[in-house]
Amino acid sequence: MSDIDDVSIEEFYEIQKYLYRESRLLSDSRAREWLEDLVDKQGSYQLIIKEERFRRAKTASKRDIMAYSENYTALELRVTQMETGLSWMNDPVQRLRYFISNIEVFNTESSGHYKVYSNGIVYRNRRVYDETVSVYGREDVIRRDSAGKLKLLNRIIKFDQRVVKDKNLLFFM
Repeated sequence: MSDIDDVSIEEFYEIQKYLYRESRLLSDSRAREWLEDLVDKQGSYQLIIKEERFRRAKTASKRDIMAYSENYTALELRVTQMETGLSWMNDPVQRLRYFISNIEVFNTESSGHYKVYSNGIVYRNRRVYDETVSVYGREDVIRRDSAGKLKLLNRIIKFDQRVVKDKNLLFFM
């Protein structure tokens, strides 16, 4: 795939609407609907945090630290856990607001598969003083299923904060 394989304006708009719907579902605490309607059962979902050191350091590296790497079954378990109401992070309920921007969409070598780049912000608020903002980039592969619906096949989230200031990352990005 090269970045010159642009999609039509209609395809771009359809994928943009898909991403906006995904943001709305997650902002509205509708994770089950997000999972069942928008995620492919063969999907993978990864969160990467970059380890970066000074260039002059003898042990300079740019390693990827995998915060999580999940398949559909693991995502379903996370959603089920959220639904129990027993998670301490959801009592009282946390409020999440998602923002997606800088969307780029490209065709891939596989028909009906799209490479999608985007940037995102999640604002999380819980209780009076518990407030965080997470900034990240995403690389998605979205595919059209046999019924013509768009489904998330692969997502790699590149978390921009070097140090995670949030108490946890138990929400979807």
